[in-house]
Amino acid sequence: MAYTYLNTSDNKWWTANKKHSEEWLEIVKDKEGTITAPEGLVLQIAKEALEATQAEFRATRNALLQEVDIEINIAEDAGLDLANLRTYRQALRDSTVLWVLPERIKIV
Repeated sequence: MAYTYLNTSDNKWWTANKKHSEEWLEIVKDKEGTITAPEGLVLQIAKEALEATQAEFRATRNALLQEVDIEINIAEDAGLDLANLRTYRQALRDSTVLWVLPERIKIV
């Protein structure tokens, strides 16, 4: 795992891969905001950011799945139509294909 640090005194980014070595690599951010770094390192940082975003998305989606499962049980006990709730639940399950949450439905 790479650890990235910003030294605010000189506005330079530094990273260390503690697992494989103690060697430090310099990542320079110039005045225009352009970051210069070894290509593999930039890709690693981007991959870690993507994985963190996806994990947050999944946590939100999983909480919504738990809510809709409870709503389905309540609606079923009340004898209500479950088609919309089941469609919504399936859309939540499929949301990791396009990484977009479906619009929340209301129980009628």
